[in-house]
Amino acid sequence: KQLLSDLYEAAEEVLRLGHKQKGRSERITAKQAALQGALGWSDAAFATLVKRLPEAYWVAEPEDVLAANARLVAGAGDAPLSIAAEVYPERGATLVTIYAADHPGLFYRIAGAINVAGGNIIDARIHTTRDGMALDNFLVQDPLGRPFDDAGQLARLRQAIEDALANRGKLVERLQARPLPRPRAEAFPIEPIVLIDNSLVRYFISKRQVAEADESAEGENVEHFRIRQDTPRLGGIVAKLGPLVRLDPFNEFGRRPNYYPGKKGREDALVMAMELLPP
Repeated sequence: KQLLSDLYEAAEEVLRLGHKQKGRSERITAKQAALQGALGWSDAAFATLVKRLPEAYWVAEPEDVLAANARLVAGAGDAPLSIAAEVYPERGATLVTIYAADHPGLFYRIAGAINVAGGNIIDARIHTTRDGMALDNFLVQDPLGRPFDDAGQLARLRQAIEDALANRGKLVERLQARPLPRPRAEAFPIEPIVLIDNSLVRYFISKRQVAEADESAEGENVEHFRIRQDTPRLGGIVAKLGPLVRLDPFNEFGRRPNYYPGKKGREDALVMAMELLPP
């Protein structure tokens, strides 16, 4: 929304040959006036808020988020941490706002806590006041793309953020232990295709030749496939193949002049052969 507004006003400036009626400072002043009217604050109280927040904050956030942030900051007072979470219907998500003392690693801990609580961050806007407080807005959805609107979900979300910022529990271990909310295989169908590589010959098995794929074995990184292999009518069936005991190195038996393009012109290609000798 903000990007579209900026593009519209930039185009307006070009069409008016540079005589733009509203600039960045005018937009910020208009937003601040609208916010003060919506909050009903006195000039002194609102001036204190404006003094603490940089210009980029007023440009980045829409008016309804500005109002929610202002109420959170005013209600927090001198508390070291304040968290607000409410459904944001316009974006189909939950707006989570954290107001806390800024320090290195704060964003990482908040993002990790939201993930531990089962949330998926679809947008994040990070701000720091001029007196060193972080004012961060996150839009969060559940794994199915829905907002967090259950009281239990919101309580779990707040508790996870509080625990992470207070360094209660090992966040990295909790993130590693948490299973994926949805298996990746549910996102799209996977056709079984097999490539067999025995370091000597590669065989590509098309999906129509794969009769069955067994992915049920737990604790293994190898999947088992049953391959349907047709035998030619006039061809024989190889019963077994004895072991190979010696591999001779490749022998050059020909060249193809000017076969490959190179940095200094075309280069010759070597034609090689190797004999496989039985016992």
